Formats: sequence, structure tokens, C-alpha cells
Amino acid sequence: MSHHGTTAPNLGLPRLITLLGGFLLILISIGLIYFGSVSISRRQVLSGTAIATIQPGSTCSSTYGNKYNCELNITYAVAGVAYTNRIFTTTLHNYIPGDTLTISYDPNNPQNATIYQAPPNKTFGIIILIIGIAMLILTLFGMWFIYWITNPVRLEAFYEKTREALIKPTKS
Repeated sequence: MSHHGTTAPNLGLPRLITLLGGFLLILISIGLIYFGSVSISRRQVLSGTAIATIQPGSTCSSTYGNKYNCELNITYAVAGVAYTNRIFTTTLHNYIPGDTLTISYDPNNPQNATIYQAPPNKTFGIIILIIGIAMLILTLFGMWFIYWITNPVRLEAFYEKTREALIKPTKS
């Protein structure tokens, strides 16, 4: 306690608010770490590719702008076995019978196919993971620092030293 009538402020509520905010940031950090990890580890199911030919009976109807809603009858071969499939897609290309396109299919079930999909880009997941880890580290450090700096004993000593420094008698 101070002998000069000054005391450090009661920081109970601000410390509590800081603690709650810190826990919220920790939860957000954990969510980012989880999302980044899942994005990195996601594997592509439709990893096979083949060239398909558009068959008669396929239709594409113009939508807004230069997009088309297409219902495509396609044929393609995987390991020498021919497959026929119907694909629904929205695309920038107006397919007509005889056109070819690259498709992605499931190697375990080649009948499961869609228009080619590039493998997932892991860069986004890595960036999110790094942001989550950095945010978690900074939040934990910040919470520790706020807790340390607002320690009532430390604050009381700081106020006392500051008061003594300000009230030092001047030499005349």
C-alpha cells in the first residue's frame, strides 16, 4: 500500500475483459489452424483424367453473360473400358456433339466423373495455417504480457516510484 495516498487502480474488470478477448482470439486461432490443416491434407478423390467426347443429345443453353448451362452426354475410356456418363455443368464453352474435353474421374469408380478439376491448391491452406499459428502465439504472449503488466503489486510499485520521482524536492 502507498503511504502517500495514491494507489494503483483496480484493474479487475479490464483484466477480465482482456482475458475474455484473449480466449476468443485463441478460439479463432484454433479454428484457423484446423481449417488450414484440413485444406492442406484434403486429397482429391477424382484424381484420374481422361479425354471425353460429347455425344448427340447434349444441350447447352445460354444464361446471363457468356455462360452456358450444359447437360452433356459423354463417352470416355479408362484402361481400355468405355464409359458413358451424363454431366451437368455451368461453363463458358458452348459444347456441341463431337467436341472433346478433359474430365476427372475416380480411379476406384471410373463411372464417377466430372469436368476436369485441378488438384487442390495447398498454398491457401498453408497461409491460413501460418496465420492461425502466428495469431495463437501473439495472443498467448499478449495475454501473458497484459497479465504481467497489470499485476497489482507491480502496478503499486510503479505508482509509488513514479510519485516519488515526481515529488523529489528540488535543491535550492
